[in-house]
Amino acid sequence: MIMHVCLIVLGAVAVLSAGLAAASEPLWTAGPATDLNSVTVVGDAQVRLVTEGEAAALRVEVPAGTPVAGVAFPAPDGRWDLSRYDAVLVHVRNVGDHAVRIRCRVDNPGVAGDALPTFGIHPDAPYVNSDQVFAPGTSGAVWVELRRHKPDWAKVDLFNMVSYPWGQCNSSDPSEPGAVEASDIASILVYVRNRFHDQAFEISCIRAAYPYREPARILADPEAFFPFIDAFGQYIHEDWPGKIHSAGDLIVRRDAEAADLAAHPGPADWNRWGGWAGGPALEATGWFRTARFNGKWWLVDPDGKLFISAGMDCVGVGRAATPIDDRDGWFAELPDREGDLGECYGTSRGFPRGYYAGRRPATFDFACANIIRKYGPDWKSLYPDLVHRRLRSWGFNTLGNWSDGDLARMGRTAYTANVGFRSKPLDTVEGWWGKSPDPFEADFADQLRRAMEAHADTTARDPWCLGFFVGNEMAWGGSDTELARSILACPPDQAAKQAFVADLQGKYGTIEALNAAWGTDHASWQALLASTAPPDGAGAEADLAAFQVRTCEMYFRTVRDVVKAVAPNHLYLGCRFAGGGYESPSLMAAAAKYCDVVSFNIYGRTASQVVNTAGADGPMLIGEFSFWGIDRGKFNRGGLTLEAMDTQAERAEAYKRFVRDVLRHPQLVGFHWFQYADQPTTGRGDGENFQFGFIDVADTPYAETIDAARLMGEELYELRASRR
Repeated sequence: MIMHVCLIVLGAVAVLSAGLAAASEPLWTAGPATDLNSVTVVGDAQVRLVTEGEAAALRVEVPAGTPVAGVAFPAPDGRWDLSRYDAVLVHVRNVGDHAVRIRCRVDNPGVAGDALPTFGIHPDAPYVNSDQVFAPGTSGAVWVELRRHKPDWAKVDLFNMVSYPWGQCNSSDPSEPGAVEASDIASILVYVRNRFHDQAFEISCIRAAYPYREPARILADPEAFFPFIDAFGQYIHEDWPGKIHSAGDLIVRRDAEAADLAAHPGPADWNRWGGWAGGPALEATGWFRTARFNGKWWLVDPDGKLFISAGMDCVGVGRAATPIDDRDGWFAELPDREGDLGECYGTSRGFPRGYYAGRRPATFDFACANIIRKYGPDWKSLYPDLVHRRLRSWGFNTLGNWSDGDLARMGRTAYTANVGFRSKPLDTVEGWWGKSPDPFEADFADQLRRAMEAHADTTARDPWCLGFFVGNEMAWGGSDTELARSILACPPDQAAKQAFVADLQGKYGTIEALNAAWGTDHASWQALLASTAPPDGAGAEADLAAFQVRTCEMYFRTVRDVVKAVAPNHLYLGCRFAGGGYESPSLMAAAAKYCDVVSFNIYGRTASQVVNTAGADGPMLIGEFSFWGIDRGKFNRGGLTLEAMDTQAERAEAYKRFVRDVLRHPQLVGFHWFQYADQPTTGRGDGENFQFGFIDVADTPYAETIDAARLMGEELYELRASRR
């Protein structure tokens, strides 16, 4: 089947805005007469043109084990001027038998005088990139935001935010990576890397899309710009529907919502747990569990009713604090620390990166202050009840990760728990949130056991708790040997490395036999232990793969055993893999073997990218997903990102499409939105400052998204049970 998506709308996989055709520019389009000499084959890829009538696509086939391969599209005249656009969209279809993560890079020229860039970060050749997972047979678009540098004319100095009024790069220096000069695009590269199966995908067209929005000129005048956050935590220099202008507005919003909640108590076919009251009755165990029913995986509530976990993360008060240290002049008004709002001051938890890395700066939580203003001195007793009523009314039946524990244990809404602990990490395995733990270290199980025992008399005895997440977005490596290679690069006192060397010694007996097999020249087993240079020959691959299997199984088995020892009736919900689950098959196989539910955090327009690359058929859950609008005074409007929507109405439509995609997926048993409330405009401790919330900083619900969630809550079980 030839994909002809330049001329048609793609459907649920990647629905484009209605105005895309009018606000886009074709950069490359496949046709029956396409000259293959106009593209450049990269790595060990096979590229050919496939046609069907007037439709055509470029088919790219990549054999298993290829580090980097794909195809580059050089600009026909040496450069594309894309300064009018916010993004590049590459329209693709996965025609292979396995899921594939397709990556796209958009480059400025400059590496060694060659228009085709190499694959590292080069200060003389900035680029922007993105990727998307596609299940077999699915079509869609890889979206790459054309992130700009800070304009030279912008004289406002800001820091520690992911998004700024001009975009997501806080430097005017064109040599800084992470942004491009959009008027000088030399090449677009579409590729895959370091994967596990033969892969095949088709490219039908590439477009520049979405008009670029020039930043506001007030950024040229610091005296006019500062302060830029008002007393309610809102951006001063814009207005929008629902913005709070006085304390009286808060009271008006409060009373209006009370009437709305009374009119919308929640889905009529849900039981007290949020399960399907009128649906089939399975065995009631008094606890949440999993079951396969009519070809699809489900959760089952304590009364034996089918259950899909529609969840909301980070529910509670005190989760929207922004640092105020070193930010004199940013805020129009901060209240007296000794007054009624003094409890909204605090300190940030430590984050591993950003301006405040390694520090615990003072913070103020405008969202907390607005709740106190809105509900008065009795807010602590009134607000928890409101939250539970909101969630049920909005079509949610689960308090997701990082939600307030006291709120969760009220026996009103099902919830998940997260078990955090610290043990000795793998020295060379580091991800976004820090280094991954070493499951071979003695303190790994000990520290986890202590953390779990803190739940022994509360959560572990509570039937309202679905189960426990352990870990979040850890680093695992991107192949079936990368984690094992990283372990060999650790220092000699690393327990995992010691276990690996012991395994090798048991298999080979002598260091000479190992050297012969691996093509290495270690003088002794002790020398191998001391070495931090992993082998680079093919002879070590089987041993690396075997130890990676052992490491992954050691991690998940140990966690499973500790969780079940304290909470035998609860589900082990996995470690919240980052991305669509497109990790190594050995990792996915271990997770499926020991987790009751394998969990993933994904940010994309479709849930079809959630796959188990080991092919394991078991229940899976999305622990985070989100979409945000660019029309409510947030700085995430500076450029298009994969989840950014022009309006709240588009955001609502994206929510409905995503949830319907989840309900069609036979293995997904839940979806948890990140998060309950917007992040602060000036960023949390690590700088995140997105319009993630179902409520804004002033506790005002976003009506469009809530209407969409209510509709999906009403349709939840009928859609899941349908054959569509």
